[in-house]
Order: sequence, then C-alpha cells, then structure tokens
Amino acid sequence: MIHEANLGLCGLPLSANCTPPNDQNHKDDQDDEEDDDDRYMTWFFISKAMGFLVGFWVVCGSLALNKS
Repeated sequence: MIHEANLGLCGLPLSANCTPPNDQNHKDDQDDEEDDDDRYMTWFFISKAMGFLVGFWVVCGSLALNKS
C-alpha cells in the first residue's frame, strides 16, 4: 500500500488499530496539551471581545462626535 511508510496512520482501510495506549505518562502529556489549548482559547476569546469593543466604539464614537 502507499501508506506503509507512514507509521502514524491508523484506522480503516489500514490494518493498524487507532486505540490509544494505556500509558499514564501519555495521559499526563495529553492533559498538559489540553490545558495549553484551554489557555489559548481563553485568550483568543478575550482578544476577540476586546477587538469588537474597540471597533464598535471607533465607529459609534466617530458617528456621535460627527453629529455634534
């Protein structure tokens, strides 16, 4: 098959099984990665909200000052 050289592939149509190992160290590494992902997602949404607020007040503030 063309996928024989890539040992990271698993699942159908390949014969390699995709079940994760029961190694505790692997689980700890995965938890650390999830913590990092949560931290990045939190900062993503904070920056998204701040960008919206700044953009909103730039547009609405300029319209309010322009009417005066």
